[in-house]
Amino acid sequence: MVLTERYCQILEYIQEKKAVTVQQLCKELYASPATIRRDLTTLEKYHLIHRVHGGAILYESGNTEPASSIRQTKNITVKKRIGDLASVLVKDYSTVFLDCSTTVYYAAMSLTQMQKLTVVTNGLSCAQFLSQQTDWDIFFPSGKVESQMGSTTGSDTILALSHFYADFAIISCTGLIPDGITEASVDQSRYKLAMLENSQTRILLCDSSKFGSRYFSRTCGFDQIDYLVTDVKPPPAYAELFEKQNCQIIYPEDDV
Repeated sequence: MVLTERYCQILEYIQEKKAVTVQQLCKELYASPATIRRDLTTLEKYHLIHRVHGGAILYESGNTEPASSIRQTKNITVKKRIGDLASVLVKDYSTVFLDCSTTVYYAAMSLTQMQKLTVVTNGLSCAQFLSQQTDWDIFFPSGKVESQMGSTTGSDTILALSHFYADFAIISCTGLIPDGITEASVDQSRYKLAMLENSQTRILLCDSSKFGSRYFSRTCGFDQIDYLVTDVKPPPAYAELFEKQNCQIIYPEDDV
């Protein structure tokens, strides 16, 4: 599923209010009742919200590893903010690697303001969304489809990626510790490392909730990252580690 700007606004509003009416959404988004009802029907189909009489409530799941479509609805405001900051680093007419993470998906939304990019991504939603940019070139590396992550993965995907070089690589991570960035999936970790090795400027998107979280597979150390884009000023201990590796930290000015 591709989350349009209006879908994101609806989900963000429902996350804030927990329960909303169609009329509230019409007023908030300046949309007709028919449009809002149609959007709610679509979002319910993908288990992102529950329809109730006259409105909708937030979907709650006990699944510890939610599907990609559900992960896209978490921390929307933070992910948008990070994505906007990251997009400023990218230049028009560049070649860009994008991973399949939901944080990078929001960066991709911000990148649509750029002039003709060439994009290589293993994210199904990301590739589908960016295919609307008819003057861009979008490449989708082949491989085994991993439905939970919404991506292609495995050795075939890494081999396909090896034929490309990029000006920029934009990745996210599952966890970040003093030793580097980590992932729950070995395949995703290896793919992200391949992205970094074949790109000139390497950008990591990581919100503050991931600091101190360690997962099974280590992707790389901070020496292989040029920019860390996050939502708040990192703790001093982490900031010192990034600076030692010449990794520039970017976060919103209002959090200085």
